[in-house]
This record gives sequence, C-alpha cells and structure tokens, in this order.
Amino acid sequence: MKLELYVPKLEDYWYEKQLNEDEKTMSYNAGYDVSFPGYNYDTGIILFPKERWKIKYDKRIKERMFFCIH
Repeated sequence: MKLELYVPKLEDYWYEKQLNEDEKTMSYNAGYDVSFPGYNYDTGIILFPKERWKIKYDKRIKERMFFCIH
C-alpha cells in the first residue's frame, strides 16, 4: 500500500461539505447536546457552507491539521 500526503486546497473542501451534510454519514452524531455552528440535533449533520471553508482552511494550515480520505 502506498501512502501519499496531500495538502488540500481550498476548493477540495467540497468533499468535507459532502460528508458533513450527509444524513447517513452523520447519523452517529445525532442527539448530542452540543452548540456547534450548523449542527442539527435530529440528523447529526453539520452545515458547512462555502463561506466557512476559508476559515477552516486557514485554521488547519496554521495548526498543520488536515482531513483524511482513503
């Protein structure tokens, strides 16, 4: 198995949006009492509108944290 590291570009955040806003994917997250922006208590989804991508991107670059896909 070959592992390749890739620093995502801002336009790559469509994938994270897709995961966060998918009810089947995020169903494990439903029913928690959290105050996370865009969180839906009933479905577990977390809205990730395009205008928040840059904020998340900048924070991750600064902290050298990234999301993973396989």
